[in-house]
Amino acid sequence: MIFFSVGVPSRFAEWCDALIAALVAKAHGPADLAGGNTLEEIGRALLQSKEEHLIVSTRQLAEDLRAALANAGAPFVLSFDDPRIAVKNLIDVHGLDPIAAIRATATSCAAVLNTSMMDGALVLRADHDSADPIAAASRIAEHFHLPLGASDIAERVAAMPALPSNAEEREPAAEAAWEPVATGALDAYREYFSNHALGDIVWARDLFFWGDKPQQAATGVIDLAGEIRALLFGPYIVLPPGYWHGTMTLAVSPEANGMSFSVEVLAGARCALLAQTSFVPDGRGVCRAAFSFSIDESTDQPIALRLTNTRHVAAGRLAFGQVALQMQTETNAEIPVELATALAP
Repeated sequence: MIFFSVGVPSRFAEWCDALIAALVAKAHGPADLAGGNTLEEIGRALLQSKEEHLIVSTRQLAEDLRAALANAGAPFVLSFDDPRIAVKNLIDVHGLDPIAAIRATATSCAAVLNTSMMDGALVLRADHDSADPIAAASRIAEHFHLPLGASDIAERVAAMPALPSNAEEREPAAEAAWEPVATGALDAYREYFSNHALGDIVWARDLFFWGDKPQQAATGVIDLAGEIRALLFGPYIVLPPGYWHGTMTLAVSPEANGMSFSVEVLAGARCALLAQTSFVPDGRGVCRAAFSFSIDESTDQPIALRLTNTRHVAAGRLAFGQVALQMQTETNAEIPVELATALAP
């Protein structure tokens, strides 16, 4: 039998993984714990497992697995935590580079965003459920219909490593250099996981790459002189389905005023074009390019933007600011009465 543990990559989610494995082992015998985000990955884990039961730890839930869980009404545990704590866990425990950790956490948040409304979801929140691990374990056992008594559950919880409080996890990161980047990319999800509306997402320039130096973050200033080319690209982060409005902010030196740029929104490994817009910086050299695009469950992920100069540039410099994204609740603007009257037959 397969038991699913879905969540953002925090220590609380990992604790839930281990707890489910311990409870299943107590109720049904030995079980393997494996990571898997797609049906293909789970299939491989099943082939490699030597145990009768498998606990699947999912951090970036793919659409095929989400659809399978939804269609089957299969029970699963969904663990929510402050995404910035997840970033810290990936950095401190798993050794990821801070920007890679932010990118992975943002993708995880987007992937699990709409799963809490699925019939099979048992939602656990770190800021609440970590304070009473026995109660959390009891809810998990009941959700998976595990035949365990109170003493069995208490025994398994007692053998688990203690969870630090969120305050203990957050304190060292308060002055971390990556904190502003994480705040922009993740705060919208943190608010959503706390039962608020999804706010604006801000992708800082640290998450992007220069076209001429693809291994280097798009911070600082680049020389525009040269042929038509991709000036910057990124951030390769998953976004939840919806209709999105975005704004890219940048500035160019006076030599480049009046030249034209293009922004493309690209999806997946094949770079499917979701949106494209062209713009010209104003007389001050400042520009905010607006664009809109739609994502549904069939859209390839992750999402990337590509900024290109549309003609040869003799001289000039460019400084990239950020990309701000807002999910729209209504995709069609209302037609003014005057236009509706004029269009009437």
